[in-house]
Amino acid sequence: MGKCTELILVSRCCYGGVSPFVKMVQDRAISYIHPDFVMRKGEMHHKRRYKNVITLSLHLYGENITDIEKETARELLKANADNYDSLVKGVYFYKSLEELEDVVL
Repeated sequence: MGKCTELILVSRCCYGGVSPFVKMVQDRAISYIHPDFVMRKGEMHHKRRYKNVITLSLHLYGENITDIEKETARELLKANADNYDSLVKGVYFYKSLEELEDVVL
């Protein structure tokens, strides 16, 4: 992550968030961020460790994803972007993993 410019997250939608496995990977990626803190947008966040700026996109799949889950996903990705001091490219929803396979990321 110290050299990438885009991070694409793909997961089954779980209550508007990512699956437990993808969440675990995200939690372990905290080492990407500096252990010291800074104030950004009036909130305390980890300091940026590397010079690159990452653009985040989230691709969620699942049958019957509700509007509330979609809004939750958008807010969670925005919060992740704030934590990583990164940008949001977008959040995308698919009815099935097969539908997602046809998308060129």
